[in-house]
Amino acid sequence: MQMDERGLYGIYQTWHVPFWRTNAFYWTMVGLASLLALAAVSGLIWWIMKRRRAIPVTPWDHALKKFAMLEMTPCASKADGKQLYGTLAYEMKQYVHKRYSYDVRWKTDEELISFLEKHEFPEPLLADLYEIMMGSMLVKFANIEVIQEQIKRHLALSKAFVQKTIPHQN
Repeated sequence: MQMDERGLYGIYQTWHVPFWRTNAFYWTMVGLASLLALAAVSGLIWWIMKRRRAIPVTPWDHALKKFAMLEMTPCASKADGKQLYGTLAYEMKQYVHKRYSYDVRWKTDEELISFLEKHEFPEPLLADLYEIMMGSMLVKFANIEVIQEQIKRHLALSKAFVQKTIPHQN
């Protein structure tokens, strides 16, 4: 072996950098650590959300909440009345569907009543529902002016209908 001008042998000319000291290795480890941290955080969030699942809302609670919102809705014009009665009829159909598993969601108001008559729906409940749906049809299709007392009565009937159909546990 030959010595160079520094007095070192030739083996010192070759300098090797270990792979764990390269920039590529450093940034690869930073990326992997970031992915691991991200996976840990998302796993923690998933675990927390799994534990905090919302309590399922019963059909009667949902309907009563909607009716309370409708009571607070001002009804000053024919368009407001049509909107209110359209929502009221829709929510009643949704409730009957969810509570009794009858597929009546997309039936007209008259079809709903005749369907429930054929399926021997309890008569007092059917009478209340009939009055609500007939009032709804008059406002929606006959362009009758909405009276505030009528709205209050139909909303009260709707609430009473739902409260009568809540299953009671002993």
